[in-house]
Amino acid sequence: MSTNEQYSQGTVYADLAGKTAVVTGAGSCIGRAIAYELGMRQKMFVAVLDIMEASGRETEETIKRNGGSAQFYSCDVKDEGNVRAIFDNLRQGRTVETVVNNAGIALKESMPIARLDVAQFRKLLDVNVIGYALVSKYAAQAFIEQAGDHHFLDGSLIYICSNSGIVGSANNPYGVTNGARLTLMREMAAELGSMGVRSNAVAPGNVVQGSGLWAGGYLDSRAATKKMTAEAATAAYEHRGLLPMIQATPEQVAEIVAVLASPNGPFKRTTSKVFSADGGELQFP
Repeated sequence: MSTNEQYSQGTVYADLAGKTAVVTGAGSCIGRAIAYELGMRQKMFVAVLDIMEASGRETEETIKRNGGSAQFYSCDVKDEGNVRAIFDNLRQGRTVETVVNNAGIALKESMPIARLDVAQFRKLLDVNVIGYALVSKYAAQAFIEQAGDHHFLDGSLIYICSNSGIVGSANNPYGVTNGARLTLMREMAAELGSMGVRSNAVAPGNVVQGSGLWAGGYLDSRAATKKMTAEAATAAYEHRGLLPMIQATPEQVAEIVAVLASPNGPFKRTTSKVFSADGGELQFP
């Protein structure tokens, strides 16, 4: 099935067509799937943000080749000047309706807090927390400007997070940064709710294959901690839910994002919530 055929099927939210979405980390895996969903199926204009130019431009070109509208922006989310310039550019002639905070990194080695490498942890915080906060800052400024005086704006901030931010993850400070992301999501819900901006999070299960997050030694590190091969660890992580299937795919996460982006969809009155897509890995009373 071609990319165009794949994204010609599924639910289309007519209220998203022609609107603008910003997606960080859109050059690979979940971020790319979100950009494809919003750009090709939902017919939004997608600002494709990624620090990796080649992969970001590939996402942009694929969307355009399949009848969508997109523009690539080279973006280091921890660089405030870079993030500000992108939003300044978008606000000239466009209304920003949806912002998806997705870009993130993980440490290449398992690391309990008892032997935390502070320099490595600061790198993690810079991207996963400062980066999310900077994108939120300039998204908020755009929403506030667009809302004006007493204007109710249908906008959506969506945070791609992790179950590790809800329950913690042993030997993995990545979970600490995800806890901060979830608190930031709720902070933005409180600050922007009065003007009609919804702020929610999606917490996918483990999407290992094709993920930049799990690359670069991270998978090998987690496998070594569990005394498994990389292949066995991949299967174990992807099938930790109650359902007999892979916890989540990038495309399924992207479909949830589209639902949350729609101002007239089933969650148009929902904010400050976490949507799990993990096959039932997390169970709450």
